[in-house]
Amino acid sequence: MKRFWICILVSLTAVCAIAEKKGTPDKDPLVFNRPEVANNALKTLLQPQINKQIGRKPIMTFEDALDEAIEKSTSLKTARLELKSMIENVNRAQYQYIPAFSIEVDPAYTERTYETTSTREKNGLEWKGNATLKQHLPSNIDITGRVQKSYNDNGYEVETLSLVIEKEMLRPDPISRTQSLARLQLDLEHISEEQTRRNFIYEFKSAYYAYLREWLVYLNTRLKFQDNRRLNDESQRKYDAGIIAQYQLLDYDRDFTESELALASDERSWKTARNRLLTLLHRPLNDSIQFRPLEDAPTGMEWDAAAMLDVAMHSSLDVARFNTALLSSEINADYYRRHLRPSVSVFASGSRENSDLASTTDREETMWSTGLKVIMPLFQSRFIDRSQVRTQQNNIDINTLELEERFRYYQRQVADDLLQLRDLHQRYELSKKQFRIAFADYELGKLRFENGTIGSWDMIRNKNNFFRANETCIQLQYQLLLQIAKLERDYPTKPAEPGDSENE
Repeated sequence: MKRFWICILVSLTAVCAIAEKKGTPDKDPLVFNRPEVANNALKTLLQPQINKQIGRKPIMTFEDALDEAIEKSTSLKTARLELKSMIENVNRAQYQYIPAFSIEVDPAYTERTYETTSTREKNGLEWKGNATLKQHLPSNIDITGRVQKSYNDNGYEVETLSLVIEKEMLRPDPISRTQSLARLQLDLEHISEEQTRRNFIYEFKSAYYAYLREWLVYLNTRLKFQDNRRLNDESQRKYDAGIIAQYQLLDYDRDFTESELALASDERSWKTARNRLLTLLHRPLNDSIQFRPLEDAPTGMEWDAAAMLDVAMHSSLDVARFNTALLSSEINADYYRRHLRPSVSVFASGSRENSDLASTTDREETMWSTGLKVIMPLFQSRFIDRSQVRTQQNNIDINTLELEERFRYYQRQVADDLLQLRDLHQRYELSKKQFRIAFADYELGKLRFENGTIGSWDMIRNKNNFFRANETCIQLQYQLLLQIAKLERDYPTKPAEPGDSENE
């Protein structure tokens, strides 16, 4: 009972002392109750440790680090090379409209009998050669020109010059279809390359934020460990002096050991995150480069759900793949459907032949012709083409259903992402409020502990709540930043700032 009244007397004395100093705000021991003091503590609590660790080491900003990572990224280099290969596929389709020129030489030993002039046989080495020019024009016109010459050592010599022009009237141009399909694949590759870029930027931001988060958590744990060590040393002295009981000393010992374990675990997580970031920068793992923590998570941004859905349907790679498959099937279906028609072509040809069969024989022949050629596909080709039409139509229906499903998926995904963003933002703001409460509780607990109004358990709880609140702020800040980075990746559009609609 006597001890109880002594504690009451000590508490009243402390309160009176606080009341006497209240008239001087700068020396007010309860100044920690002010929100601005707690907010400043949140910003500066780890600053001495940050400055100590950075020291005089080189510092890289986020923008410089991102530029360096993009420049060295293997995935982005690979995506650009794949895009170049796809461009070459389009070029190859266009090259089919370039004239094809070939020269052929065919030497051979031959035997000939000229029954119209003599019954004897003439043997000899014969040389044949021809030059051919072929060109297919975009209007489905084929032009073929040929120069041919045959000669042997017995005097046999033939020269032929021919030109054929043919125009297909009903069937589609196969090269035009190849070009259209290649362009669709090129457009898809452009979207894929951009998606790879956004994915890499998100991966880098994820690594960057993870490094800063784990680093700050480690510094917070280390600061807590240092406080625990001082508190543990002080408790040992108090125990040796007989001021506290053994169970109180064990409380401090247990809390100190737990902080040692947490420090080792957080240090490993921090170094692992740093290795990941340095790997993305293509830097050695022992590089001394340092990165400063971000000031705060951005607030006040507004994301429009309708705009996000529209962007997702126009920029996501999975939707682009279904669109490409749909358009390709439409092109193929139209091609095979028109291929069921008869092949109707008009042609014009001309040739000139000069023959010298012997030293006394010479003949010249000139021929011109024009006409209409009709080819009606029957049996096998018609069955195959009709099967192709049905297959392509099935593909059209499949991809249409898939696109409708992706639309519903992104409707839900946009709603979920916005809910996640609002939840993280709200929790982050509440965590700062929680820190202010824990800060005031911790500072007040120190005064009460010095006055003897609380024991070891309450003091340890107040201290742990304070450092846990600071860690929660750190975790939620970088979770919020990462969620914003995810939205920027999945919905690559600049969010509207508050007031933009009013200004419009």
